[in-house]
Amino acid sequence: MKDPVKSASYRTEIDGLRAFAVLSVFLFHLNFAFIPGGFVGVDVFYVISGYVILRSMLPDIIDGKFSLAGFYDRRIRRIYPALILVVALALAVGFIINTPKEFVSLAESSVAALFSGSNIYFNDRLDYFAAAARTIPLLHTWSLGVEFQFYLLIPLLLLLSARFATNRSKAILMVLLALLAISFISNVLTVYLLFDSNFAFYMPITRFWEIGVGGLIAYWDGRFKPGKALSAVLTYSAIIGLVASVTLIDENTTFPGLVALLPVSATAVLVQIVPRNGSFYKRVVTSPPALFFGQISYSLYLFHWPIIVFPALYLGRDLVFAEKCVLFLLATGLSFLSWKFIETPLRRAREGRRHSLALGGMGAILAALCLIAGIVINLKGIPQRLNPPAQEIYYQVENKGSPVPSCTPIEGLHSMRKAAISSCQTEGASNNELFIMWGDSHAGMLWHELKPDLNKLGMSGILAVMPACPALLDVHISKLKNREECAQLGHYLQEVVKAKKVPLVVLSTRWGNYASDMVSPGDGGLPTPLFDDKNNGQKINFNDALARTVANFTDLGAHVVIVGPVPEIDYNVPEMLIRSTNLDFLLPISKREAFDKRQAKTLQALERLAKRPDVTVVYPHERFCSQGACAVVEGKRPLYIDDDHLSNLGVDLILPDIIAAMRSSHRALN
Repeated sequence: MKDPVKSASYRTEIDGLRAFAVLSVFLFHLNFAFIPGGFVGVDVFYVISGYVILRSMLPDIIDGKFSLAGFYDRRIRRIYPALILVVALALAVGFIINTPKEFVSLAESSVAALFSGSNIYFNDRLDYFAAAARTIPLLHTWSLGVEFQFYLLIPLLLLLSARFATNRSKAILMVLLALLAISFISNVLTVYLLFDSNFAFYMPITRFWEIGVGGLIAYWDGRFKPGKALSAVLTYSAIIGLVASVTLIDENTTFPGLVALLPVSATAVLVQIVPRNGSFYKRVVTSPPALFFGQISYSLYLFHWPIIVFPALYLGRDLVFAEKCVLFLLATGLSFLSWKFIETPLRRAREGRRHSLALGGMGAILAALCLIAGIVINLKGIPQRLNPPAQEIYYQVENKGSPVPSCTPIEGLHSMRKAAISSCQTEGASNNELFIMWGDSHAGMLWHELKPDLNKLGMSGILAVMPACPALLDVHISKLKNREECAQLGHYLQEVVKAKKVPLVVLSTRWGNYASDMVSPGDGGLPTPLFDDKNNGQKINFNDALARTVANFTDLGAHVVIVGPVPEIDYNVPEMLIRSTNLDFLLPISKREAFDKRQAKTLQALERLAKRPDVTVVYPHERFCSQGACAVVEGKRPLYIDDDHLSNLGVDLILPDIIAAMRSSHRALN
């Protein structure tokens, strides 16, 4: 039987697909509304990459001629020259534009990018679709991390499987199918069972299947030859699939998940079917513009995002249409020069002195960039770069601390994992607590300013704070972190209220994460569903979960004070204040309309509960927001420590309302 793997040969129409992929991503990042799903261009790239790389690799593996060292050498010369250039330019521009904290982040992400770990670095730090993502110049290198991790692992697996198999071709097929199945199942389970789209978006185990699809096509390359009519139907169906992907999918779509099948399968069809000469599709994808953008696609992918991010940071606002057009031309021009004079020559340096110089030069520059990044990190972003007013703000907010206070664990909470819970108490609190405050970091941010006032008033009590743990009884969220401890904490506090007849319970949480259908403005977090522990883990809506929690405490005789939502800002307030002061532009306006939309369901639930005589609701936004906008600074002092946690100054604005509610509730009970 003839081996399904064919020798590699250049297919011009693949460059046309690359052009579609890179332009989709570029236009999406330029915020053009007509292409809300342009980010799926990365998925198109993955299929193409899997096909091209394995198409050239598989014949040599089957024939026993494959060189792992030679493969990695080619990959390094393909990927690193343009990457090193972009990282070097990003560090140079970041020195001028970034705040110290942003510059440290840039330095860290530079090292991550140079060692192909950007996806791992960003996974725990940033949602790809968050507003904050538009301040990260090297965020886009996450996709290179996934791809290079594939190159590190899969050729080795294929080589080993072929070496110890009697039928090398069949062994390779089994490895590819196993990889595809494991990766795709991991993707689906992570998205729909664990509700962790961030992990599924960034991590290799949930993305390898897309590259594997391209590899599978390479394995069967040329075996499927449909007739003219079927070829036309499949081709134009796939084109419709790609167009639908970039126009119907958007940042609110649960992705990758099953939805990623659409761009991946459409690309797979277009890669598998060699277009007939003279067909409309062949003329389009092999036209001079398509071939031009396809050839420079790698450099354009690398250059386009920093070229968008840095001007937007410098201007302190969204780009207008004319500016977007200028940046498109600039990125295209720089990418062509990079492709022509850096990418191509170093790819062709295959042997001899030229090859050694290329590798040695790249190694030396990479080491120098890592050294520079280390210096930037060690010097905390070199704040001396800033002008004096910006430096003053920087030093003012530098030690702003964590919103979760660090306290000695209270007796009774010792059995729980101490790292998960921050428990604090006022002076004199022991067996005579007058209140319990429970919540996530939004409760913790209140404590530093609240505790001294409560001490003066003689109101003894305790604070119990756990990140990613809403102040809601008998529910859990999809994250496994702290799930068990969160349930234990809720039950423990309920028992304390019952046993000690605690008269007052204060609940404070970032309610919008659980009540809203919208992503959070700054960090871009997707809505977090709640699951009912009393109903076999079935979903429960926020309104019912909060009402049940309140009823449980009031039935025990406690009055409940709920601290409502704090306005969330779509940028890091201190960082924007430092940058705006240094570069001399006005802070963006935080619109009241955005708060009202995000918190609509939260406020409806709170308003219903506020009608009860044993419930008091404090509304922080009434102190922050006018009819048109919400305040983020007072003079040159930030009211926030990030995009959603208040600074001590911000807490001071709402503190009188919280104290009044607590005192009034306590007096009413006595």
